[in-house]
Amino acid sequence: MSITMETELPFLSREPDRHGNERIYVRRNGKRIRIREPEGTSAFAKAYSEAVDKLRAAPVASVPLAAGIFEMSYWQFQVANFVSALIWSAALLVFGDVIGKLAEWLWRVV
Repeated sequence: MSITMETELPFLSREPDRHGNERIYVRRNGKRIRIREPEGTSAFAKAYSEAVDKLRAAPVASVPLAAGIFEMSYWQFQVANFVSALIWSAALLVFGDVIGKLAEWLWRVV
């Protein structure tokens, strides 16, 4: 008798095969990778982590790749990364503020 531990992880999908056996997949961005290791084991956790990493969006991985191609030093990359994070956060805050003010104006007008 075997006991299976059902794990609730993001992107995890359980599907029956044509024989009624359950197969476990990691689904993300319309793609899927099958996990063959027994659920609840360290091998399963490693396979799950690798599958999620493989299915991660490409732009996230392309920035460090471009930095490596152009032989950017570690500290240059970290400074550029930090500055770009500040710029993105400021842009998103301004965008949210503008949308909020627009919604407030529309609420008063309509």
